[in-house]
Amino acid sequence: RGNGILIQYSNNGGITWHLLKELHFSAETSPQYYMIPLKDPSALTNSTRLRFWQPLTVGTDIMQWALDDFFVGGMIVKPNVLYDPLMQVPQPDAWLFWP
Repeated sequence: RGNGILIQYSNNGGITWHLLKELHFSAETSPQYYMIPLKDPSALTNSTRLRFWQPLTVGTDIMQWALDDFFVGGMIVKPNVLYDPLMQVPQPDAWLFWP
């Protein structure tokens, strides 16, 4: 638990931070996927900031975490609508594998 990270949000420019989730360090080397819903209504503003904070580390130049493909938004897991008429070149924002 000492090497975990805190995912926090602020809606007042970073003066105060509120905890969304604590991710605990594990010795796994494979990627882990997390979906963290913003259930608190105070987090749903156009001025909300997110931060990933690791308050304690083993030492300098020793990294335990890597962050990739960070997404903030709607339904990435189950989109409401996926529309592409397939009559012309595929719409690049609709297909992850194009081109």
